[in-house]
Amino acid sequence: MRIKTRILSVFLTSVLLSFLCLWLSGNSTYAQTPVQVTLELPAEASPNSDFTVKVNISQVTGFDAASYNISFDSALLRLDNVTSGQLGSAVVPVDIWNAKSAGVFVIVQNIPGVSGVSGSGYLAVLHFHNISSQNRTVSISLSNGTLGNNMAQAIPAAWNGATLNVVGSSPPASAVPQAPASVTITGTGVGQVGLTWVDNTNNESGFIIQRAADAAFALNMVAFTVAANTTTYTDATVASATTYYYRVFAYNASGNSAASNMVMAAIPSPPPPAYSPPSPATSTPSPAPAVSTANVSAMIDTGGKFKQDMVIEPAQGKARLVINKETVALTRERAPVSQITVAEVAKPPTPTANSRIVGKAYDFGPNGAIFTPPIKLTLAYTLADIPQGFNEKELVIAHWNADTGAYSALPDGVVDPVSYTISAPVNHFSAFAIVAPAPPSFSVKDLAVSPTEVVAGEAVTIKVVVSNTGGREGSYEAILKLGSTVEATNTVKLASGGNKQLTFSVSKTPGSYTVNIGGLSGAFDVKPAPAVPSPSPVSGASPPPEPPIPTLSPSISAQVPASPPEATSEAEPQTVNWPVLWSAIGVVAIVLLLVILIRARSR
Repeated sequence: MRIKTRILSVFLTSVLLSFLCLWLSGNSTYAQTPVQVTLELPAEASPNSDFTVKVNISQVTGFDAASYNISFDSALLRLDNVTSGQLGSAVVPVDIWNAKSAGVFVIVQNIPGVSGVSGSGYLAVLHFHNISSQNRTVSISLSNGTLGNNMAQAIPAAWNGATLNVVGSSPPASAVPQAPASVTITGTGVGQVGLTWVDNTNNESGFIIQRAADAAFALNMVAFTVAANTTTYTDATVASATTYYYRVFAYNASGNSAASNMVMAAIPSPPPPAYSPPSPATSTPSPAPAVSTANVSAMIDTGGKFKQDMVIEPAQGKARLVINKETVALTRERAPVSQITVAEVAKPPTPTANSRIVGKAYDFGPNGAIFTPPIKLTLAYTLADIPQGFNEKELVIAHWNADTGAYSALPDGVVDPVSYTISAPVNHFSAFAIVAPAPPSFSVKDLAVSPTEVVAGEAVTIKVVVSNTGGREGSYEAILKLGSTVEATNTVKLASGGNKQLTFSVSKTPGSYTVNIGGLSGAFDVKPAPAVPSPSPVSGASPPPEPPIPTLSPSISAQVPASPPEATSEAEPQTVNWPVLWSAIGVVAIVLLLVILIRARSR
């Protein structure tokens, strides 16, 4: 009895487990492993330095959108920009990065289209600046994170923050001072050069500024001394049309620090005198823009490779080039670059699509020169240069493409709203300018309703085409209204000049409906479904004949008929209905098994 009971228990348990597995297979969300979202950042950040943090994501499927918060100590760090990420071969744009409070930013991203992407990569790149001068550990946290797939479903995810050491400067007073950093030319003009640097120590007695006519500081080298805690200097002893090289040391009683980075300044020639006509005239032509020239032949080997890091600022503080050591610079003819020129473009071409040039445009030469890897170009602007209605955070550096007759924005540009500059990597020389892209502008056209008359329960398809006629990418929310009621919405992200057809499907109760999307209107009618008729008899059919009623004879006839009458014939044997019989036997067996199981458990 116990063996039978156990067999029955195992059988019932297996049935229950099978149903549970089938249910879980239809609800795969419960078995899905959370996607890991992590921060990739350097181990430490030095004072007044820039560094980047990647928001990494691994093994995501059908990714379409993300929203999350970045939190940090705003007394130690400053978030300057958030740029696009990369997931597989797809770019992950940044739609919004706004400050909610001090040190807390909300970031919203969305993949264009509705197909979704899968794989591993990073959602965005965070561009931080260390503003601390003390040794501290700071946490960068991820919170309120939400991932969505292309089916508008949440993707389970684990959001992980990270920490880094913020390195300050506090060496012993008796030590040799640390070297200054980030020496920068703040402006060059006829007869003067402005310098600035970062003071990395607190035990210096002063700073030494060295100037020479060559990168080895062997030709016409002179030195200037300034007091401790000084971070700027103006050299007013320079000659026109000459290239100078500068570096800075910190010093105290223990000795001099290591040298800072080297910078180069090309002093322009004085502008030619204004044209004086021989007779009175109504206008005076403007002088030609001055051309700044930097001779770099001494710093490039025969293969065109730079022997050391270089900073060149030849356009009176408005343009700056940073060239790293090992960079290869070749002319269009594949010869090493021997000099770099910069000239202001007097009348730059006008951007298309209602965009605007911000500040000045500059032509860099030699035209067509190629840099591998790319060098860093920085252009300056003022708030007054930005036209009303345009966003400072959306400024880009663009180069004039003569083949297309339009400006092409450089990727990975970073706007610094503190120094009013924008920087981007460039791999070639041409004319460059800061461009403010026009805001997106959307139009709706080609509204189509099909069919315009349906029966209740049938669907009506509504299509419309959305176009972006603005100067940059943006998102548009198409709202479908039936009468005054919002029936559905669909958000589409379009690049400048892009368009996309949106499709809605609705099924309504009987009535007349007006359709409105973006000011375009249409209509459709829904008719009641026809009543289902009751079955009726087939006309002309005759009712089946009634069986004859037998009559009984009052007496028994003595005659024997030739064939036996039907009344005296024997009844035919009935066949056994085996399916019914086996069903009954099965029911009885199941009842007996249940009784056995109940009695066994009661003991």
